[in-house]
Amino acid sequence: MLHTTKRSYDATTATNLWGDSNEGIEATAETHASWIVADEFINFIGRGNIDFCNLLGELWDFDEPVYRDRIKNGRSVTIPFPVCNILAGTNQENFALAFPPEIMATGFLSRILLIYGEPTGERITFPTDATQEVKEAIKKELQEIKQQVSGRAQTDSEADTVLDEIYKQWKDLPDIRFRTYSSRRFTQLIKIILSVTASYKTNRINSRIVKEANTYLAAQSI
Repeated sequence: MLHTTKRSYDATTATNLWGDSNEGIEATAETHASWIVADEFINFIGRGNIDFCNLLGELWDFDEPVYRDRIKNGRSVTIPFPVCNILAGTNQENFALAFPPEIMATGFLSRILLIYGEPTGERITFPTDATQEVKEAIKKELQEIKQQVSGRAQTDSEADTVLDEIYKQWKDLPDIRFRTYSSRRFTQLIKIILSVTASYKTNRINSRIVKEANTYLAAQSI
């Protein structure tokens, strides 16, 4: 998902990513979201697409108001306040096709969390969908988060203490292939903390939320 806030930002191109004119438009709080759905991750990421991985990695790190990219022989693309979220699944064979060894150098793999699904051996002939009751409950929960959570997230003193301990005491993974992940592990933790905080419908981060988020990330690293 690419989630942005629409604003007036580029007088030189006079248009933004959605084709709207920027001339005379004041900054607004209108939100845009672009969803890309693919059953298989490789259908989205492609095979060994280094340029695309570089772009996604750049958006992952981006913390300025507007992202700009010049298209060769074409108009510049600008994205205001980009936030990139990807939830994807694949198998080992397609993972190897999507991420050949040369992509390791881009640092993209250090920006994603790899969760291995252990085969259960169980076969389900006709998988059942979630009930309407479950779907409505999830929908209601997400709507409440959107309505109730706003503004900048803030940590209290205890949360700051726990974060400081985690950052200084965490030991790098021994596998050199994950060395770049070690340098971004704390950033991954902050992103998870923000998600956990939002799930509690608050923007106040306490030590319990920090520990819960770190538990999730620690389990992923095992």
